[in-house]
Amino acid sequence: MPQNYAQILPQFDGIGPVTSQQHIDKINDFSDLEEVDDDDVKIRLFSKSLMGEVKKWYSALLAGSITDLPQFHQIFLNR
Repeated sequence: MPQNYAQILPQFDGIGPVTSQQHIDKINDFSDLEEVDDDDVKIRLFSKSLMGEVKKWYSALLAGSITDLPQFHQIFLNR
């Protein structure tokens, strides 16, 4: 995980003007800037960026139901 990620990671609660796709793009940009290459770390960072009802949705996903980053992005966009 990048150092001090919690202070600079874009946050998403699903309420503001940022769309789900825009948030994915922001997290991808963040991962590129921080040189995060491992998809498991990218998923973990993505989960740390979620707040409110979106965080509750993520927490309710079944363990092991996400197998890779593209699948996670699609599940996120479909919610």
